[in-house]
Amino acid sequence: MSNYNKNTRNKNKKILFSAFIIIVGLAGVFLVLRRDSDVSTQQKSETNPETISKSVNETNMSKDKESNESPVDTETEKDDLPSQEETSTEGDASLVITRAEQYSENIEVSAYVRDIFEDGGVCKATFTYSDDNSLQITKDTMGIKDVSETICPTFIVPRDEFTKLGNWKVVVSYIAIDGTKFSAEKTFEVQ
Repeated sequence: MSNYNKNTRNKNKKILFSAFIIIVGLAGVFLVLRRDSDVSTQQKSETNPETISKSVNETNMSKDKESNESPVDTETEKDDLPSQEETSTEGDASLVITRAEQYSENIEVSAYVRDIFEDGGVCKATFTYSDDNSLQITKDTMGIKDVSETICPTFIVPRDEFTKLGNWKVVVSYIAIDGTKFSAEKTFEVQ
């Protein structure tokens, strides 16, 4: 009888251990799915046009001759920057900045123009230091049509181009092929 009890105990231990492993595995899967759901919800709120304050500024501009050039870097001095967030719209179209933040040693900015579907417009990101409007960094690239909107490929700027730490503002603008301009701004921190 003693061998029978040992075998039964060993089997019970194996069953309990297996059940423990299954429960830990399911808990891990639950946590991963929950984290992905939280990230998805956060991204939706960042891209929701209702969460971005807007003011209308419709301007027709002729297409910039730089639109056919490759991306350009410039650091310039300017005092004529917009003092508030602005989003230019035409009909239902508007520019949305989905993110502007520091990732490790780079600053990354992503944006798109909702309800405009074209290749060839000009995307421009102008970074301005909050305490010194004369300190600017500008990046240009071409817009790309993507399903039902035009995206501005992610602007990736090395951290060392930002000569001061602290709050910076980025104004992303898009000049459509027909000359219509859309823009929005967002503030972020350089560390």
